[in-house]
Amino acid sequence: RLAFHQGMDMEFSKAPLNILLQEHQEGLQHLARLEQAAESIQANGFSAEAIEEIIEAVRWMNNDVREHILREERYLFPVIERHGSELPESMRNDHHELRGAFSQFMEIVQEIERGRMRGSSIHEIVQISLHIVTIMRSHITRENELLFPLAKRLLSVEELTLVATH
Repeated sequence: RLAFHQGMDMEFSKAPLNILLQEHQEGLQHLARLEQAAESIQANGFSAEAIEEIIEAVRWMNNDVREHILREERYLFPVIERHGSELPESMRNDHHELRGAFSQFMEIVQEIERGRMRGSSIHEIVQISLHIVTIMRSHITRENELLFPLAKRLLSVEELTLVATH
């Protein structure tokens, strides 16, 4: 992540999309833990471990995912669009859906943290968690299999470097 803010390091300069791919890999690990926590809550009710995983997922979404999305939308998507592709617009739509789901998720988690449990809290946290897992996995797959290969084909070294240095 630092390469985007402090210039390129040697590894990143070889393949500028590798940082985004690596963040996707880390994201899939976070999603697996979120899914396990949601399924545990669904089966057994709230537990300290499951709530800790949910809170960690909120932190990850609020920080890493937001930064990742911002970099894609500010730097990668516009460069790809200059080549005539409409794929970034589809990815922006996914991001918009994710932001809405994140907001719902964070509201529910904040209510639970404040001790404002409702009868539907368990159902709500499980449903929104599983929804986020589903849409994020699908989105990551689409970016990994469609967007990033397209970027590698379309973009020049200079354009990829421009993306990398932001």
